[in-house]
Amino acid sequence: MRHELLLIFNDARGAFSGWSNLLTLLVAVPILLLAARSWFAEVPADQAGFVIALFGFAVGLSATHLLAERVQYHQTLGMLAEEALAVRSALAPFAILLAMAVILAAGLAGLVHPSGLGYFLAAAGAGIAARGLLLIVLSASSSGGNYNALSRALLRLAGDWRSGLLLGLAVALSAAAGSALLAKEASMALALLLPCIPALALASLDAGSMRFLAQSGFSPWQAIRKHARALVVFGGTIVPVYAMTTDLVTAAFAGGLVIVVLLVMIVRLLCYRLYPKRLADFTASILLIAVILAGIAVPLLAPVVFAVPVVRLWGMASNSTWRIA
Repeated sequence: MRHELLLIFNDARGAFSGWSNLLTLLVAVPILLLAARSWFAEVPADQAGFVIALFGFAVGLSATHLLAERVQYHQTLGMLAEEALAVRSALAPFAILLAMAVILAAGLAGLVHPSGLGYFLAAAGAGIAARGLLLIVLSASSSGGNYNALSRALLRLAGDWRSGLLLGLAVALSAAAGSALLAKEASMALALLLPCIPALALASLDAGSMRFLAQSGFSPWQAIRKHARALVVFGGTIVPVYAMTTDLVTAAFAGGLVIVVLLVMIVRLLCYRLYPKRLADFTASILLIAVILAGIAVPLLAPVVFAVPVVRLWGMASNSTWRIA
């Protein structure tokens, strides 16, 4: 566990090594937390509870996913392979790290909405359980072959635009069938849930490949165009079919969902060109959390909070083209 804590500390120090980054963190985070607290005080309790629960589920799912990847890394390539292959000795320190991450996020949730802390903890537990169950299913073999096979399959899926077309047609037709058979509210919920998993699958990226593309002369725009085609085709397929078979509001929400996934994918791609995978994931997570907090507190501020660092990342990623070291 000391090894992982040292890595986390070094990643944080690397992400905020410059005075501008550190000053931005120290100024922006308290302002966003105060604004979020003010927003939660004004909205209805059920809406506030839903937002906090959604945040908790995302924290539990993401933290468990990142720690599962760290365990797999140590089991295959890390310096602590012997300890990591012993399941009990591997789970104990990572369980403590997971608890620390959830407690830290719960502290933030408690600052902005104290009465919603129960919603957060319950949803975080659900996120941990969901990712843990998936990990158990995929890691049936001790070598982790199933997990690696799934990762490779997702990358192949995301690299072919025809996958986006076929998945888009399947999702759109399923939503159309739901619209014909279910009540309006249920059909709309189904239509918005159906694109989530395919969109995330089509946004899969490999950090090593992104770094290699940068070293091989691919500009950020060329890399995005290469890896986002399937996701763009997916969105371009479901939106018009949704508009014809469900309604324009559902189509607009589905299109917005695909755009959000695409923007997150672009942020991750830019970070992977600049930093090692762990530091890139950390940097992208900090940026996205800041955007979410800004969107909760002052919705009109969210695009600015997103655009300013992304423009800077784009410039840095452009300069990294052809750079070997």
